[in-house]
Amino acid sequence: VKVADFGLCTLMPAGEFLRTQCGSPHYVAPELLTFESSTSYDGCEADAWSLGVILHVLLTSRLPFEGDNSAQLYARIRAGLQRIPARVRPLAGSLLAQILVVQPARRLSVAQMAAHP
Repeated sequence: VKVADFGLCTLMPAGEFLRTQCGSPHYVAPELLTFESSTSYDGCEADAWSLGVILHVLLTSRLPFEGDNSAQLYARIRAGLQRIPARVRPLAGSLLAQILVVQPARRLSVAQMAAHP
């Protein structure tokens, strides 16, 4: 598996927050959809969400959030994952459910993902 599209990436020193909004629409974390230029966000938490989207695609061959237009897509992202497809095995579904959490502080970190059974 190759992950591409790093044109908008940035190096983030530990403990610092990002102040720029970027990302591919289907992979963007919900906290970036309400982002204002005067606020900041944790890039690691946003990246964890994007990894969850990638995992969903790998497991199901489908994006977890789709819409007929940007407004509909973003509304579905803000609502969070509504269900795990039946063909996803329970352990993988458990992992997805813990990554695609709208509240960043409740989302699994990358280290927690790696430790998931």
